Amino acid sequence: MEMERINEKLNSFSEIVLKDASRKAGEILKDAQNEKEKRLEEQEIDYLKEAYRKIHEALAEVEKENNSLYSAKLFEAKKILYNKRMEITDRVFENVLKRLEEYRKTKEYSDKLRQLIEKGLNEVGGGKVRITVDNEDLNLAKKLAGEARKDVEVAGSDTKLFGGCIVINETSGILADYSFKSRMEQQRKAFLEFSGLNVEL
Repeated sequence: MEMERINEKLNSFSEIVLKDASRKAGEILKDAQNEKEKRLEEQEIDYLKEAYRKIHEALAEVEKENNSLYSAKLFEAKKILYNKRMEITDRVFENVLKRLEEYRKTKEYSDKLRQLIEKGLNEVGGGKVRITVDNEDLNLAKKLAGEARKDVEVAGSDTKLFGGCIVINETSGILADYSFKSRMEQQRKAFLEFSGLNVEL
């Protein structure tokens, strides 16, 4: 009888110990599962972050390539426009030069040159004065300058003036540029500005 009670107690104790062990094992497994899931979640987040970073890097590279391509195409288009602008401008001013050459053979040009010489002389004032003209206008300019003032030197220009004259007071350093070349340069700039052909590279 005593042995049975001992066995019962042992069985009961064993059952309690086994239940407790089973409960503790369950808790350990649950904790391990939770820890595993937590680690998996952390790894998943890390993978997602890395993927997100790589996507952003790829997008930035694509955008950079597109910007470079766009810039190159834009520059190429501006270059074409610039060349076309220069072609049109050159053509316009070639025609202007031809008309000037015809104009310089007329009596009107002789009168105009006289006006420009007188205007230049008045502008630069007294002192040692030199008038510079194109070589083809040299004889005419000497005659016109002599009629306006006797103490004036008239010389041929080293560069093409396309008509008109440059009057220089060598004493004071004052210069009056009434050459057709300077007027054409001003007109060329104005033409580009007001014609809408101005292109910046």
